[in-house]
Amino acid sequence: MKRFHINPILIFFIILSFCLTPINSYPCPSECICKPIDINDEDFTRMNYIIDCTNVTFNSNQFIFHAQSWSIVEEKIIDEDDSVDDDNIINDYMISIDLTNSSSLKQFNNETIQLTGFSFSLQSLSLASQTKIFFIELNAFNSTLYQNIKILNLSSCCQQLPNECSQMFRPLTKLQVLDLSGSDMYKGCLSIPEEIIHKSLHDNRKIR
Repeated sequence: MKRFHINPILIFFIILSFCLTPINSYPCPSECICKPIDINDEDFTRMNYIIDCTNVTFNSNQFIFHAQSWSIVEEKIIDEDDSVDDDNIINDYMISIDLTNSSSLKQFNNETIQLTGFSFSLQSLSLASQTKIFFIELNAFNSTLYQNIKILNLSSCCQQLPNECSQMFRPLTKLQVLDLSGSDMYKGCLSIPEEIIHKSLHDNRKIR
C-alpha cells in the first residue's frame, strides 16, 4: 500500500497564504442575507453593505440584532460625507436595510429596529410592500439611527397613516430620495402633488 508524504514546506506556504489573505467581514443577523454594495478596488471590499431581510419574519414586531464582540482589524476607507455623523464620530460600517414584505411587522416606530454591538451609519431603508395593517407611527424616524439616512423606500407601504403625519419626515435632515409610489402617503403627509414627487424620483431612485 502506497503512502503519501506531504511536503512540510508546502503545508507552511498554504498556512501562510491563509494568514495573509484579508478577511472582509461584517455583522449580519442570521435570518438575513448580507452582501457588500460598494467595492473601491479589486482587492479591497469597503465596509458598506446591505442587510437584506426581504420576506423575513421577526418576533415581537421588532428587528433586534446584537453583533458579536469581535472587531475587524483592517484599514478602512473613510468617506467624510457618509461615515461621520453630527458628533464627528467615524462609524466602522455604512449599512442599508431592506425590510420589504416583512409580514410580521404590524407597526413601525423608533424602536422597531435595534442594532447594537457595532458602530454604523444607516444610509438607506426599505419598508416597501407591507401588509394592509402595517402602520407607521408619528415618531418612527425620531431617532439617531436615522440621522444620516439618504434613501427611504415606502413604495406600496402604508394604507394607515398617523394624524399630523406631515411631521414624520422632519427628523430626516439628510434625506435625498423618498419613494412613495403606490401609496397615498403624499396626500396625507406631504402637501406636494403626486406628479411632482414621481418626477423628482424618476432620475434619482436607487432602491432595488
